[in-house]
Amino acid sequence: MVRDNNASRVNIGYATLSVKDILNLSCLLQALSAKSLAEIGPYDEETDDPDLLDRIEELFHAGLIQLSEKSSVDTFSDFKSGDRSVQFRLDLAKWHVWVTDDRLSEQQLFDLLKNPHPGLEFHPDEVVGQYQELALTVMADVFENYIYEYHFRIKTKKEADLVNESLNRWLVTYTPGQIYNLMWRSTRQAYADIGANKAGNYRYHPINFIIKIMDQKAAQLARNPKEFESYSYPSNVLPEPLKAQIFFGEMLIQPDWFLNRGPQLNVESNLASLVSDNQLSEMVDLEWNDQTEIPKIVEKAEYYDVTDFGIVVGDMMGETLYSNQIAIYGAFKSDDLNAEDATWLEHAESVFMIKHFYDLAYLMTLLSKLKQANVVQRKSDGTD
Repeated sequence: MVRDNNASRVNIGYATLSVKDILNLSCLLQALSAKSLAEIGPYDEETDDPDLLDRIEELFHAGLIQLSEKSSVDTFSDFKSGDRSVQFRLDLAKWHVWVTDDRLSEQQLFDLLKNPHPGLEFHPDEVVGQYQELALTVMADVFENYIYEYHFRIKTKKEADLVNESLNRWLVTYTPGQIYNLMWRSTRQAYADIGANKAGNYRYHPINFIIKIMDQKAAQLARNPKEFESYSYPSNVLPEPLKAQIFFGEMLIQPDWFLNRGPQLNVESNLASLVSDNQLSEMVDLEWNDQTEIPKIVEKAEYYDVTDFGIVVGDMMGETLYSNQIAIYGAFKSDDLNAEDATWLEHAESVFMIKHFYDLAYLMTLLSKLKQANVVQRKSDGTD
């Protein structure tokens, strides 16, 4: 049955595999201590990869692995010979990697898949995308694990989304170790403030409180980089995931990835694009003017502030700066920087979220709508 089924399936060419495919296959082979491509498993609950069953299912549906002929009878929970419908248990099955390469022997292919190395040719954007996805997953686990020590929990999807969006934002500017530094400081402060009844209504929303303090401390520490050190990965309380060990340690040879800022995608995104100060005509074309999003911004706004460098709108996600490139550059540049240097924008993004640069009509409309909606105007000194 298994042999007949596999005979009808086309092998996947090694050259067509994505970074994610290779990483998932390597996790499977290492987690189950595979000795060959033809007999892998079955699943072991004691594996170093807690997401292995999900990974197995993903690989199977992608056609990268098939049932091994060595699978036991107990694997199959239902079999209908008429329409050849087969149901089986992922946790009992043995697997066969369904990948081939005419240039390599089966042993060479096995070695390459089990222990991928940086000599492999990967598309840069795939590497960056996987880096960002994996860094976010690891940091979310670190966050949840650390706040648990202080009896805080992420209880709702809204809170989980807030944490992930905040981590994504911080990972653009800071190293994972610096973000862990912020977690360490901010969780302790939140715990102390809530215990001393200094948190106000935030005592009912501790996750939001921690995120708010992390943003505040990020702004403070950015002004004193010597104190903004990268803390090491907390391996003593949270083992580094196998997937991270393989991707960072083997594929990228960056075992100290936690202490370094990750690569960024060189494509248009929700982050502001950088242009030099002699490209004023191009700046006009880059300015965002889609005013249809303004009502949603106003609806979510808790307060706003009009500063010398733009309009700051605060909501549960933090503070977003709405301005043009020249104003932000003038406010956050250092004497030794020019507008072609990304550092001035990184400085600004350490204080505010910046999604785009905006034209004057957009900014005037936003300010008008905020006033019409009676959103509280908060002065620069923090007063209303």
